[in-house]
Amino acid sequence: MDAIRISAGQRVKQGECRHMLAEEGEVPTIRATILPVAAASAASAASAALRAADLGRIVLFAPNAARTAAEPPARPPAERPVAEPAPAPAPDHAPLHHPRAFTLAAMATVTRAGQIATTLATSGADERFCDHIARADAARDCGDWGVAEVEYAAALRRFPLHWGYCIQYAHTIKEQGRFAHAEIWYRSAVALAAPADAVDEHLAFVCRGSRVAYQPRGVPDLAVPPLLAPPTWHDIATLARLAQVPHCAGDDQALMLLRSAADNRAVLRDLLGRHDFARANRDFLNVVAG
Repeated sequence: MDAIRISAGQRVKQGECRHMLAEEGEVPTIRATILPVAAASAASAASAALRAADLGRIVLFAPNAARTAAEPPARPPAERPVAEPAPAPAPDHAPLHHPRAFTLAAMATVTRAGQIATTLATSGADERFCDHIARADAARDCGDWGVAEVEYAAALRRFPLHWGYCIQYAHTIKEQGRFAHAEIWYRSAVALAAPADAVDEHLAFVCRGSRVAYQPRGVPDLAVPPLLAPPTWHDIATLARLAQVPHCAGDDQALMLLRSAADNRAVLRDLLGRHDFARANRDFLNVVAG
């Protein structure tokens, strides 16, 4: 696979993956442009191509600009053609070029920092979110950790990038002795640039409870596209649904990815390399393999 292309002219309705790929509102439709892969087995060839793909090269292009770099420029009518040497044959997997293309990493219009800022600025005006938080806070103050967990979880379904309530939700789980699940949400808060003094002590505690060494990573750079940002549980769940392997967002596998993956691109590569992905997407992979 040479590149994943996103058409700026195509849009879809607001959906569950809006926090992963864009801010509130409509998001661009993702369409794959894939060259055939020569291999003995369709599924294995496609899996190899997907694993080898440079997932950071996400390219935006304008749908009406159809000319590619492979096309010769138009000559004026009066100009006589000049004999030119025949071009060398292109390799089987030559990169696709476009005169108006640019990399998402080099020209980010949506960043994880921007998503977090939008979350913090708008969540307080969401009535349902505030109702859940009020009930959760009251239950927490009374030591009713089960009710607090349910209400914080409901609030995070509305605003999953709110690092403050990722921490509060993790507290309620920690108090019930479920350290591995609490670690997921503390690590998600760290990935969203929660202040170290608000989360590191608690994360170190649950890691000790799970007998896992904890090494602080420092403040992440979030002025990057969401795909290049450190993963949260919400990111992993969204990517797992898109890859049709939702069980990969379970506690054990999500925690493994949160501990090891540097960014969401690494999470996606991991999911695309799994046998479960090949089984769930057999028809798609047969098309990829030609």
